[in-house]
Amino acid sequence: MKSYKRLSRSERYYIYVWYYEQKISLRQIALRLQRTPKTIYDEVHHNRRRPDVSLDKIPYDPEYADWLAAQNRINRNYGKLHASNGALKRVQKAVEKKNTGPFR
Repeated sequence: MKSYKRLSRSERYYIYVWYYEQKISLRQIALRLQRTPKTIYDEVHHNRRRPDVSLDKIPYDPEYADWLAAQNRINRNYGKLHASNGALKRVQKAVEKKNTGPFR
């Protein structure tokens, strides 16, 4: 299997064509794309418009899946603190100084 690398848009289209038009199993698709079956399963079941509805009723859409994956990558960084090492060291020293004060 490949080392970790994001699924490309073309791989998402292959998943769609092979799964819906050629009726190939997810495991066989994984072998063809040289990915783990879990990767393909997660892609089809998590990156779709309505994960709570059956794949038969609302099928996997590769365009939407590609957009959603990009949004998830962007959203992972929201809420994380981005600071320089110097700023982090100053905060750490201030916390240590406060914890070793006379009332501790």
